[in-house]
Amino acid sequence: MPELQYDLHLAGSMTFGVTMLIFLVATFWAAKRRALSMTGLLGSLAAIAMVGGVFAIRWIDQAQFPLQSRYETFLMVLIGVGIGMLLFASRAGLPGRVDARGGFCNAVLAAGAGIGLLFGLLALREDFEPLYRPPALKSIWMTIHVPCLIISYGFLYVGVAAALATVVPFLRVGGTAVQWDDILHMAMSIGFPFLTAGLLMGAVWGQEAWATYWGWDIKETWAFITWVVFLVYFHMRMVPGLRGLASGWVVVVGGLSIGLTWLCMHLLPESLSSLHVYN
Repeated sequence: MPELQYDLHLAGSMTFGVTMLIFLVATFWAAKRRALSMTGLLGSLAAIAMVGGVFAIRWIDQAQFPLQSRYETFLMVLIGVGIGMLLFASRAGLPGRVDARGGFCNAVLAAGAGIGLLFGLLALREDFEPLYRPPALKSIWMTIHVPCLIISYGFLYVGVAAALATVVPFLRVGGTAVQWDDILHMAMSIGFPFLTAGLLMGAVWGQEAWATYWGWDIKETWAFITWVVFLVYFHMRMVPGLRGLASGWVVVVGGLSIGLTWLCMHLLPESLSSLHVYN
């Protein structure tokens, strides 16, 4: 990997790690929660800028939107995680909220930054070389569909972070899973519309490129399964007895489904004929 890209990527990943620790401290240190929350949010912004810088360099070098390799999807997910964290903080009222609710929101952001650190380190194992894009992948719908879908994964992982904070008792800062369910729903409502839009635009692109809206490709099918899992969450939270812990675990399962869809489908024999496997 060119030195500048590597340095920016590593610095962005480590910044996610530092902000994770800052948000985690803010979760339990109420007296310094406002200042720590602000510091963590500034760190998140810096991480987005660094990862975005890598993406911009690749865009300039390739003279086209970089979205063909699996490494480039990691970059988009990292940007999605960072932006999702900032959107969640804005909706949650951070850094101004210093009560127990603010502590729980900081726990969510700590988990989100931890996910950013994990994905940032995993991305360093991928092949960073840009790939040739065949004509079918040069459609304007491809340019919209892939970023929308991949960035939605980043947004949804902020929801997964909220679910993890919900189902792990010591991160609830004294509250119950049901009490923090509205915060989990707030995080989920950021990413799910993007996932839905990404699937719909992919269908339009499929019709334009291959004359079919849906081909039951292995990755298409798993993306749809992921969408259904998160849809189940939204239905479950409308049932009083299923709100909180039960619906939180469904979101955790949804996070695993994203990982299978995005990172593991290429390992199966059926993926050899897939149109959606990133190299």
